[in-house]
Amino acid sequence: MLRRFLCLTALALLAEPLAAQRFLSSPGASPSPTPRIPGAPKAMRKRPAPTPLPTPVPTAEDPIPLPFGLAWGDSPETVNVTLPRVNATIRKKAPLGKSGEVWSLGGIKVPGLRDARMIFQEQHLVGIDLEYGDNAWPVEKYNIGMGNLRRKLEQMFVAPGVLVTRGPVQDAQAPADVAQILTGYDWKRFDTVVLLVYYSAEKKEGEQVKDAFRSLLVRYRYRDPVLVSAEAKEKEKAEAAAPTPPPDPAATPTPTAAPTPETKAKDLPIPKLKSSGDGTDPLPEE
Repeated sequence: MLRRFLCLTALALLAEPLAAQRFLSSPGASPSPTPRIPGAPKAMRKRPAPTPLPTPVPTAEDPIPLPFGLAWGDSPETVNVTLPRVNATIRKKAPLGKSGEVWSLGGIKVPGLRDARMIFQEQHLVGIDLEYGDNAWPVEKYNIGMGNLRRKLEQMFVAPGVLVTRGPVQDAQAPADVAQILTGYDWKRFDTVVLLVYYSAEKKEGEQVKDAFRSLLVRYRYRDPVLVSAEAKEKEKAEAAAPTPPPDPAATPTPTAAPTPETKAKDLPIPKLKSSGDGTDPLPEE
């Protein structure tokens, strides 16, 4: 009996893994699938490109960037090394005063750029001129260009430009039949001054324009921050020392006396009220 019991027990233990193997291998049975994470990308799906960081908005505390990646105080050698990056070549060099020099550049691939000039004083970059124009441009294109450059400078300086001049030019040396118009705005921040100028000279015969010259000029100039600070201090001193004009009695309103307990309600000034339109904000009637 004992031997028979041991044989049946052994057969039962062997049958359990065989039954499990038959269950797993049957067509209708399958193990529970692995749960998927919602929104998880597939293994073969291409990952999206990273979102580029937004360009920071310029503020009034940012330094003014100069054209072509230059900086005030660059030496002629430094500027000369920078020129090939913008395909610029030196067309002409001319002396300026006792210790200055002006370079006229060409070859820069900028639409409408007529001339570019670099100004040096004592071997240091102190000015950049960009002149735009074309003899084939109509007046409307100059007006559009003036507006575009002005908006660009306003965004750069985060401030509107100061109107320097606008209108006809009174030039006693110019011929009587030549009409000149000059419009200019300037911006200042830290060590940089930028002047935007539109110039037009027309020679007419009756109502017809016989000949004309027009130009858009963007002029960058360096200014010494030490001198600017000294000028600001002198201006503050002058404003503080200026005498304050006496008040005009006719323009000074007479103050209303404060009400006392003896004042009757009918003697107090009561402003008339009117509705602002939504019934919640009554305003004093002017």
